[in-house]
Amino acid sequence: MSVAKRILTGSALRFVALLVNVVVAFFMMPFVIHTLGDRWYGLWVIIGTLISYYSLLDLGLASATQRFFAHALPRNDASELNTILTSSLTIFCGLGAVALIVTVIAIAIGPLFMSSVEDAGVFRIVTALMGVSVAMAFPFYVLTGLLTANLRYDQVSILQISKLLLRTALFVWALLRGNSVIALAVITVVVEIFGFIVLVFLVRRAAPWIQLRIHYFSRSKMHDLFSFGGYAFLTSIADKIRFNVANFVIAAFVGLSAVTHYNIATRLTEYFLQALGSVLGVMTPVFARLHAEGQHDKLRESFLFASRTGVVLGALAGGAVIIFGKSFIAAWMGNEYGDAYLPLAILVLAMTIDAMQIPTVNLLYAVAKHRFFAWMTVFDAIVNLFFSLLLVKSLGMSGVALAMLLPAIVTKLLVQPWYVCKILGIPLILYQRKIFGLFATLALLQLPFAYLVWDYNPATYGTIILWACISYALLLFIVILFVMSKDERNYFVRALKR
Repeated sequence: MSVAKRILTGSALRFVALLVNVVVAFFMMPFVIHTLGDRWYGLWVIIGTLISYYSLLDLGLASATQRFFAHALPRNDASELNTILTSSLTIFCGLGAVALIVTVIAIAIGPLFMSSVEDAGVFRIVTALMGVSVAMAFPFYVLTGLLTANLRYDQVSILQISKLLLRTALFVWALLRGNSVIALAVITVVVEIFGFIVLVFLVRRAAPWIQLRIHYFSRSKMHDLFSFGGYAFLTSIADKIRFNVANFVIAAFVGLSAVTHYNIATRLTEYFLQALGSVLGVMTPVFARLHAEGQHDKLRESFLFASRTGVVLGALAGGAVIIFGKSFIAAWMGNEYGDAYLPLAILVLAMTIDAMQIPTVNLLYAVAKHRFFAWMTVFDAIVNLFFSLLLVKSLGMSGVALAMLLPAIVTKLLVQPWYVCKILGIPLILYQRKIFGLFATLALLQLPFAYLVWDYNPATYGTIILWACISYALLLFIVILFVMSKDERNYFVRALKR
């Protein structure tokens, strides 16, 4: 399979995986709540939230491993590849051991906050099962990184979809038979083990050179991985502050009811950003390969094409959310939640800017210049917190949303493009014309559609979908015919044929 086809297939399947996840969650959530009851579902959510923080133990090393594999694969040096594999597996096995220790601590401390002995007992069992499952998963992050570095996002996505559907089917079967959250935890562990087995099989096919030998272990390679991963870890911490501080600020200064309304905006924004990330976030291994092979002209060309693709997808998807968001919230939650629309529009604009810069983030990680991005994200998080506290009293939820947008205008539209253009040797004026000029054009093209939709105000899912399909089919036709360059138009046609 060619590189282009792997990228296209992988992007499409990553988006499908996200879509399946959203659809399953949409239907499963009420079923699980009604079957388990509020009490046991609440315990399941608490444990799930606790386990989600285990991802911080990754320390940014998963992205480091992927990048090192992507650099080494074009050279096809089995010794170097096995050195990366053995050294990273050693690190991740250690992180898995740390996860087990954290699980033991959680099992010991968690029940102190439980209201009954029965709750405490179930908490211990479910936390133990889920904690062991996550601890076992750490070494397999390396194998997933190897597949994605080899551009096999398609295989990773198919495996994720298969695990999700299998787990969902087993959940439904178990709950209909009257089983508890303990059964759900057992099913989760069994499905994860199944995934590990399939993953090993896929990696053995993709990397026949694998030889796990003690002499491949390298302290210097471990140091390189930690050096690269440390700044990725710093970025993830800063991002958690950026995306999670809003609820605490709103709860403190506006009230818990406002948190519920704001959560509607943030949930829709998260799905929007995840959808774009699933399509655009596959370029790091490609950029890393081109950089390792010294194909600098090809790297610049690929970067600009990926950036313009990000603008088209981000501007059109963001515009659709802003144009139809008010009608959708009214149909989905009711008119009493209409105050969530303005924060949604502001957040989507901020995340559209974020999505436009996904290729620059891919590039910075690919060429190991992500230290700059990490500190810029920390600055972004600090400014976000400052403006949240400053604006929440006067503007409420909208002020907190603005706190996300304001620093992004500076860091994402000015500083980050300047730094990446400097690295690649691309004139900044060329980048601005190709990227920001395209964004302005797409924004202007959507204004007539916005006027028509807001004037008509579709009130049902059917009319919203109908208007969206007609509007954006026509808009996409205009973009392909009059906005895209000839090369981009030809590439798009070839992509549709594939």
